[in-house]
Amino acid sequence: MRFRRIPILAVTMLVTAAAEAQRLPRARDVVERYVAAIGGREAIARAQHRHTVTEVAMADVGIRMTVETFQARPNLIFVQMDVPGVGPVTSGYNGLVGWTVNPQYGARLLEGAELAESLRQADFDGALDPGRSFPRMRTVGEKVVEGRPCWNVRLSSAGGMEVQSCFDKETGLMVGSTIRQVHEEEGLVQVESTISDYREFDGIRMPMKYVTRVLGREMVTTVRSISHAPIAETVFTLPTAIQTIVAQPRPRQ
Repeated sequence: MRFRRIPILAVTMLVTAAAEAQRLPRARDVVERYVAAIGGREAIARAQHRHTVTEVAMADVGIRMTVETFQARPNLIFVQMDVPGVGPVTSGYNGLVGWTVNPQYGARLLEGAELAESLRQADFDGALDPGRSFPRMRTVGEKVVEGRPCWNVRLSSAGGMEVQSCFDKETGLMVGSTIRQVHEEEGLVQVESTISDYREFDGIRMPMKYVTRVLGREMVTTVRSISHAPIAETVFTLPTAIQTIVAQPRPRQ
């Protein structure tokens, strides 16, 4: 009579899954609550520029550096950092070209996955409104992050990128995220981050601390300042070395 148990088991699993789906809140509602919790779309839309200064520390290897990020609507970004043992590293996107300049590898244009990540970071409202970068979303369960019960939402981009973000049940704020990335040497790796210490800047609540764990190492990013004062357009001008690359004729396909 074993064959009779298979349909019963299948039905039981379907019923359980349906009950679980009914118990979980809609992902879109969870994300909308998060947007409201940080200040709402009206407050987010008022900001036209953003200058963020962060300190990045990896205690196990004794690395500490300052990172400055300049952003402007709709998708301009310039990042500069002084990496210990390497020197000044800069990168950006000017609305047309994604690029990076590294003392070890020189100047180059970003392509493929690197360019896609640069575009995601350059989206001025992307980090504050997940629905912009991740149109597909689903609540996949519950989780506890740093003692805070939260809803775990799977976010999927049009390009296939997936992130699982945890939203605090009480406050609605994002308190954690998990993403799988392809590492040049390690292959597919899981990057887990906790997000905390929200503070208000010009009507927008933004996190001041990120703790990221990957490949057994921990990186702590502490935001030192955030300003929405105007930023000169020249900040986003392509470096001379990148302009030279762009001006070169590209080989015919």
